[in-house]
Amino acid sequence: MKHASLKSKTVIVTAGNQGGGAIVAARFAEAGAKVAIIAHPDPLSKTPLNQVSDSINQSGGTARTWEIDLLNAASIRAGIDEIALEFGQIDILVNNFSFFHFKPSLKTTPEEFNKVLGNIHAAFFLSQACIPYLQKSDNPHVINIAPPLDMDCAREACENHLLFSISKYGMSLCTLGMAQEFKNAGIAFNSLWQARPVVTQTLKRNFDDVVTNGSNKADIYAEVAYQIALMPAKEFTGNFVIDEEFLKKAGQDLRCYAIDPEALPIRDIFLPGVDYAVLKVKMEK
Repeated sequence: MKHASLKSKTVIVTAGNQGGGAIVAARFAEAGAKVAIIAHPDPLSKTPLNQVSDSINQSGGTARTWEIDLLNAASIRAGIDEIALEFGQIDILVNNFSFFHFKPSLKTTPEEFNKVLGNIHAAFFLSQACIPYLQKSDNPHVINIAPPLDMDCAREACENHLLFSISKYGMSLCTLGMAQEFKNAGIAFNSLWQARPVVTQTLKRNFDDVVTNGSNKADIYAEVAYQIALMPAKEFTGNFVIDEEFLKKAGQDLRCYAIDPEALPIRDIFLPGVDYAVLKVKMEK
């Protein structure tokens, strides 16, 4: 049976200051949760650091943004301790942060390699820092935005974007391993991935209208993240959830999430049926 409410629960959303993460943060705030947004330092970002948390607070919710170096384990631990002190508890962690990288192997630099593998570092050490607090929650969840582990899909993904695949599958392995390791502690670890790309400014910059029109609004995976967090942690763990499949099973209409309900759906990377010929239109060379 699902928990009835997330009111007054503390939810951490990494990269919740922009893009799809901002939609996730807003969905949890709408449900009455206290939202801690973690932003990795980005000197090139044109979005004000506190824009999303300010918007949530102005709408009657509770949110605050912390700028934390997610490539530094000590900074992560200190930041998580500060969030717990500020909000009194930690109940849910959404590991949404990722560096993107679609260059071929021969054009990838050592600096890029180390940076992108920071996706695994962030998911692992954020989870590690949160676990002592999650153990005190009555329904603790960690949700990694990471793909299902499927070897046939992995071969194709690694052929087309090896480094990014290593990083995202590393996050998936965090789900697999920690779900088992912390099962007796009652902490749920699940992965969430999207059936179609979700439209953000990053997607619009890198892909053409065929991809954009065949994608979904970020609201879909925000909604599924919220619904996962309502599931009983002791029972719903170790799953690799696809957003559309989850909502279909719940009997929900998906058309409201489509950018263009009449457009040909575009399958996202890491899934069966993905068409890399379409997705490579503006992909980095």
